[in-house]
Amino acid sequence: MKHINVLIMILIMTTIIASSVAAEGILNIDFVNQDSDPVEPGDYVDIRWKVNNLGTDPINDVQIELLPDYPFSLDPGETALKNIPVLDALQKTDTGYTIKYKVRVDNNAVEGKNTIKLRYKTGKNTWSIREDDINVQSIDANIGISSVQTTPEDILPGTKFDLKIKIRNMADSVLKDVSLQLDTTLSTISAGAATTTTKSEMLNALPFAPLKSATEKKIRNIKPGEEVIFSYSLVAYSDAEAKVYKIPIQLNYYDGLGTQYTKDDIIGLIVSAKPDIRAVINENPITKAGTSGDISVKFVNKGLTNIKFVNVIAHENNDLEITGAKEEYIGNIDSDDYESVDFAVYVKNTEKSSVMLPLTYEFMDANNNKYTKDVELEMKLCTGDEEGVCQENKSSPIGYIIGGIILIVILFLIIRAVMKRRKTK
Repeated sequence: MKHINVLIMILIMTTIIASSVAAEGILNIDFVNQDSDPVEPGDYVDIRWKVNNLGTDPINDVQIELLPDYPFSLDPGETALKNIPVLDALQKTDTGYTIKYKVRVDNNAVEGKNTIKLRYKTGKNTWSIREDDINVQSIDANIGISSVQTTPEDILPGTKFDLKIKIRNMADSVLKDVSLQLDTTLSTISAGAATTTTKSEMLNALPFAPLKSATEKKIRNIKPGEEVIFSYSLVAYSDAEAKVYKIPIQLNYYDGLGTQYTKDDIIGLIVSAKPDIRAVINENPITKAGTSGDISVKFVNKGLTNIKFVNVIAHENNDLEITGAKEEYIGNIDSDDYESVDFAVYVKNTEKSSVMLPLTYEFMDANNNKYTKDVELEMKLCTGDEEGVCQENKSSPIGYIIGGIILIVILFLIIRAVMKRRKTK
């Protein structure tokens, strides 16, 4: 008996703990960038992190503190501890808070990757620590990517687009024979792909291909501080999934003394397509006011990509009442597919020839962008003398079958009469 009581207590405590954990938000901190990249010893660098709440509930009292060990330091008066009173729930990567620190790099800093630490916590929880690398390098013969632009901005599956990569000479001298190699054959599966992805798997997931041009471009000279643009014409495969893809690139160049340099980097391209979902009344058994029935609504995904988490809410108005559930969850709808949902409604007494069914539906696209749409679907009614016509229009298919048979018989008789006339001649 004692053992049973102990087990019951353990189960109760486990349930309480699990419920408390489920009620919390999910704090997510991502390193955004450093500016400048790389930073020279003895110079300042702006370091940014993005703070998001990926959970379903808000997070209160978020504390973030920079721990600037050598070779990094904050100037007197700069605050290392930052506080965010509340983080709203279900934030996307382009929302949330951006935390920025202006950090000084020591004159004697070792070139290469130097680790900087950031600690964070929520409420009275314990501190957690994350580490990120800051690129420190004396700008001698250095070159870097200034920007990446696609035209059109939204890359749709199966469409052509232009890619422009702007390169800046950050050295104090002219750089010669600069070449940029865009390696589409080694495109990784997505931004979150595992590092264990094999080359065979990556080749099977290629989303882009070059059009009418090589993947390597060359420019003879780039002056100090000058920016040049490498342009590519590409196409996204028609079956490319909507997601973020990382593409390796390689820069090769020479300084004024003929020393060769090679720099590997990665750019990100997003395949996306604006969702196109239509709502139409599929079945409407209600023919007149003062009656009720189940209205079937079909949701058709006419877009190029799948949508998910589709949720539909029906609203009442002066002409109709929702007699059943007002909210229905559909889930996922693939491209060129549809799902249906039924709502039980009652049409009030009215002289109108039609009433409107207001709906709100929410969903997310493949890149987790949230959409909300409001529509009103027309429900036609019969009034007065029209009721007989409506009943005839809603008659059994047997009537159409009989009519078809009669028409065939008439055609047969006409053909037979024509044949007899020809024989008599």
